[in-house]
Amino acid sequence: MGHNNNTLKNNKPEKSEKSFFSVIVPTYNRAKYVVRTIESILAQTEEKPEIIVIDDGSTDNTAEALKLYQTKIKYYYTENKGVSAARNLGIKNASADWIAFLDSDDEWLPNYLATQKQNIENHPECCMHMMNSWQINFQNKKINTFEDNPCSIPAKHALYKPNDPFWFVLKNHLYYLQPTVIRKSTLFATAMFNEKINIAEDLDLIARVAIQGPMAIYNTPLVSIYRREENNINLTKQIFTNGIHSQNVLGEIYNSLLTIPELKHIQKKLLRTLYAANRRAVGNLYLRKGSRRQTINSYWKAMQIDHSWRSATRLILALLPRNIALKTIGKEWNVTP
Repeated sequence: MGHNNNTLKNNKPEKSEKSFFSVIVPTYNRAKYVVRTIESILAQTEEKPEIIVIDDGSTDNTAEALKLYQTKIKYYYTENKGVSAARNLGIKNASADWIAFLDSDDEWLPNYLATQKQNIENHPECCMHMMNSWQINFQNKKINTFEDNPCSIPAKHALYKPNDPFWFVLKNHLYYLQPTVIRKSTLFATAMFNEKINIAEDLDLIARVAIQGPMAIYNTPLVSIYRREENNINLTKQIFTNGIHSQNVLGEIYNSLLTIPELKHIQKKLLRTLYAANRRAVGNLYLRKGSRRQTINSYWKAMQIDHSWRSATRLILALLPRNIALKTIGKEWNVTP
C-alpha cells in the first residue's frame, strides 16, 4: 500500500459479489480523521459497500494509517489534482450502480446506506436521493441542516419530491454530497465533476444531476458533517477569507449552468437572479477594497444579466463618494475581499 508521487498505486481487496453502493472517499492530509470515516463505512448495516479511497497526494501518514484496511478498501494514490479529479477517479473505478460520497473527516450513522437502499427501492424513478444531516461546528454544536436552511419545506416532510429539482436545489442551497447517493449512469451523463474547480464543485454537480431526472429528499439526519479548523479548501472558508475569488468561482458556475440546453425559462430566470446577485456581491467586495473600476464593472455586469432595480441601484451608488456607498453594504463586513 505504499506510494510515490509520480505513479498511481492501486490496492484492491479480494473480489466478491457486486456491491449495491460504491463509496467514494477523497482525502488529502487527513490521517487523523480518515480512519474514523472508514470505520463509519465499515460499521454500516448494509453489507459490504465497495469503498474507494482516493489519496490526492497526501504528504502526511495517510497511507500508513490506511494499511489496516488494505483488504477492505480500494486505495489509489495520485499526484495532487484537487478534490474534483479525485472524486472522478473514484467514480471511474466504481463497480456499483449507485455512488455514495463521504469526505474523509465526516461520518455516517450505521443505518445510513441501508436506509438509502430502501429509499432507492421505494422510489426507483429518482436518480438522486438526499438525506438530512447534522452540521457539527468548531464548538462541537450539532445543527440540523434542513432546520437551519432558509427553506423549511424539507424539514416539514419525511419525504419531499420537488417538481423542479434543479430550481429547488439552487433556490434553497441544498447541495450536500455526504448525505446524497446518485445513480452512476447519471453521473456519467453529466460528465461528472468539473476538474477545473475545487470549491463549490458540489453545487455544480448536484445542479447538473438535478436536470437529469427526479430526486427525493428525506428529513432523517443520518450523516455527521464536521466543520474543522484546517487548511483544506472549502467554499465556506473561502468565502470568508478570499471573497472575490470564491464569488468569481460561483459566478463561473452560474454562467456555465446557463448554457445547459434543457433549461426551462423559470430555471434560466432563477440562474440569472443568482448570477446577478453574485456579481453585486463581487462589486460590494471591490468597493470595500477601494477598486472603483472593478466595482462599477461588476455592478454593470449584474445589470446586464437581469436588469433588476437592485443592480441598477448598486450601479448608481457606485458613482457616489466611496464613504457614502460603503454604508449600504453592511452585510459583507465580515468577508475578506
